[in-house]
Amino acid sequence: MTNPVFWLVPAASLVALILAWYFFRRMMSESEGTDTMQRIASHVRKGAMSYLKQQYKINGSVKFEVEQSGLSR
Repeated sequence: MTNPVFWLVPAASLVALILAWYFFRRMMSESEGTDTMQRIASHVRKGAMSYLKQQYKINGSVKFEVEQSGLSR
């Protein structure tokens, strides 16, 4: 017989996924706000995407260098 604690992790993960889905659906059903709020959100989104693009560039170049140097083995 397996330890009951063994089933705690999958059960907690399932509960977390269900709650995340619930909060996501609830958030998406809300209003996007005033025109000013939408404009600010657009600028924040643009900045976040620029940051992610830079991070992917750096991570990609580091990965390439590590693979080329043979350290990945």
